[in-house]
Amino acid sequence: KKCWSLYLHNIGIKSLDVALPAAPTNARATAAAEGALRAEISFTAPTTDINGANLADNLTVSIVRNNDTTPCFSRSATPGEDIRWTDDAITASGTYSYRIYASNELGNGIEAKVSAFVGLDAPAAVVFTNAKATDTSATIEWTTPTTGVNGGYFNPADLHYRILRSDGTVVAEQTNETSLTDINIPLSNQQEYIYYVVTPYAGDRKGAYAVSPYLIVGTPYDVPFAERFKNSDMERYPWISDPIDDGAAWTLQDNGVNPATADQSGDNGLATFNSA
Repeated sequence: KKCWSLYLHNIGIKSLDVALPAAPTNARATAAAEGALRAEISFTAPTTDINGANLADNLTVSIVRNNDTTPCFSRSATPGEDIRWTDDAITASGTYSYRIYASNELGNGIEAKVSAFVGLDAPAAVVFTNAKATDTSATIEWTTPTTGVNGGYFNPADLHYRILRSDGTVVAEQTNETSLTDINIPLSNQQEYIYYVVTPYAGDRKGAYAVSPYLIVGTPYDVPFAERFKNSDMERYPWISDPIDDGAAWTLQDNGVNPATADQSGDNGLATFNSA
């Protein structure tokens, strides 16, 4: 059984004259190519008022950037006119939002809202295409990110990767390769689960990291062998408890409960299944 909650905040009610202009249509904000600090805003001036009646007189159309209180663009327009304006006053990369509205003699009409990421973005996470392991090494492969974390542009020539192994060791830094074979894994007499964290960078802009599939490395165990879970632990690693969607899972305990059950071998350990 799943439960959901919905929280609402900052709800307001505003009285509007139905003869005010309806919202502009076809509104878009498009970032300039190749990370340039410009955005093009396009829209169509409304042809009707809020009540659906046709507008006959000229309008004033305005654009407000982010949380500014005054428009960064304003001019006269006819109802239904297609309008384009380039915002070339942007000074830093980021997401910019725009509120667009038309006004008549009664005041400001309903707003249309658009946004775009402008400038140079950080790369999105890689996608792994292969992950495999031998007794002593591991290999991972991934695809090159083609978009930014915000859907923006980054220069592919600036792309490089940092790869971290699950034991905290940085196994590669500022590499341009899209694969890695790790032959320096510290091994013990136990098999181990390992994984890798790949973080892309575009220059000094850190992108979104991705975690590789888990891999098992180490010398294969001789079989058959017995695992008794002595003292609520394991002699051979790794064993993984994979919970079911409803929370049911295997755990290690020194005795069974509900009903009370002693371990079979008398060494204070057994695996028990806990239902949800």
